[in-house]
Amino acid sequence: MTNNDRLELLKQTLEMLAGIKSVNNDEQIAYDLSEIEGDNYTFLHPVNLLPVNYDFKVFDSELIARIAALRREVDSLPKNLWNVSEYRHSTEWNSIKSEADSLLKKIS
Repeated sequence: MTNNDRLELLKQTLEMLAGIKSVNNDEQIAYDLSEIEGDNYTFLHPVNLLPVNYDFKVFDSELIARIAALRREVDSLPKNLWNVSEYRHSTEWNSIKSEADSLLKKIS
């Protein structure tokens, strides 16, 4: 996998977290939630961010820290919040969606 691939997959993960493609589509939200569980660990991890940054210089230390904090926030969500209704309405998911959107704007 190239660093360009890693960067694109990071952007796709942030798009899923931000809910960009799934705003009014419960099936898409359910699919995104299942994808986020795996992608969260892979593409938001500093191990993948550092090589991307070496090639593209898109992250400063603050941005890497924010992505790592977002990863921890998603990782710490209790299982009962991993459903369409909670994704749409919970304070926890709304915070995650807002931060993912902000991060996406910074790296796009």
